Amino acid sequence: MNVYKEQLWPSGGRHELYFRQNNSDMPKTLVAPHWHEGYEILYIRRGWGRQQINAASMSFYPGEVVVICPGDIHATEALSPKGCDVDVVQFAEDTIYTGERWHNVLVSGVLRPKDGYNQLFDAISRYSQDTQPGHDVLMGGLLRLLFGALIRSQHSEMTAHYSPEIEQVCAYLQQADNLQLEQTARRFGYSPEHFSRKFHEETFISFRKYCEKIRMRRAMNLLQDGTNSLEEIADQLGYGSTSSFIRAFKRVYGTTPNAYRNRRSAFSG
Repeated sequence: MNVYKEQLWPSGGRHELYFRQNNSDMPKTLVAPHWHEGYEILYIRRGWGRQQINAASMSFYPGEVVVICPGDIHATEALSPKGCDVDVVQFAEDTIYTGERWHNVLVSGVLRPKDGYNQLFDAISRYSQDTQPGHDVLMGGLLRLLFGALIRSQHSEMTAHYSPEIEQVCAYLQQADNLQLEQTARRFGYSPEHFSRKFHEETFISFRKYCEKIRMRRAMNLLQDGTNSLEEIADQLGYGSTSSFIRAFKRVYGTTPNAYRNRRSAFSG
């Protein structure tokens, strides 16, 4: 199936935030596989369906939020008999990040927040067509409210059953340059064996797989930058060899780093 690049701002120009609604009255593919250089946030108002993001497939239901990060290939399919109503918000990465992009980064996936997002998306929908003075400031404020809510929701879901100590470990790993088990265990006063067991018991994922998720998100950023060789990226991310980095990337995203980079280059410009 063909994959295409979607321009972030279909109407042209530079905006803080772009909003539209994607609705259907029957089961169908709402959006074919594509990617873009900004974030896309979906709020499911009605119906249920399936979201494909890279090599992963996940279900969504009313009240849930789908987060799609820059560069991730994704497709949306309505599966409920009467289709879906979906709010779509897009924004450029540089409207949020002013410094290190690895800090407080969102992760692609489906959020099932305890507190509904309906009021925030109602406000975005209501004011998105406003042309009054101060509109850009208002939309920028709503964007930052949305981004902050998403960060809190993801953090809450990831650490809902964590002890304060493991929550502190996870916060450290999100910003750490070295993601090695032995060094992290020593930093928090554990032997590697005890720390590995404790981490898995609380997070239900191995330390290695948790760190792999962090490395893969960083790899996407480095590949999008386009100035680093695969050898440099593998070394920067702490892989023992380029081949081990390529295998990990293909396992997570279903394609090789070079194929991903070449596909982006083919659609860029």
